Amino acid sequence: MPKGSEILLSFNALHRRKDVWGQNADDFIPERWTTTDPGWSYLPFSGGPRICPGQRRALAECAYITARLLQSVSKVESRDDQPFEEFLKITMQNARGVMVGVFVE
Repeated sequence: MPKGSEILLSFNALHRRKDVWGQNADDFIPERWTTTDPGWSYLPFSGGPRICPGQRRALAECAYITARLLQSVSKVESRDDQPFEEFLKITMQNARGVMVGVFVE
């Protein structure tokens, strides 16, 4: 590789490799994480010496907020009859947002 070459890494493409994740790599299947140890195949916070310094805090905050939120919710229903439509920015999101009904006792 010549000196000064620009190198781009697409985590979006990395996380959809069919040779790593199977032919359904583009599908949202949360159950895949219950039996998979992704190692260097899944890098939402990068890795190695340049790993995101906020990774531990981000994961701790997500776990805390999720637990606190679920303590007050009795039921969650999907209110979206359309399939997930990928929209990429810094992170991936649904192009139409997330439409759910949340019920509190």
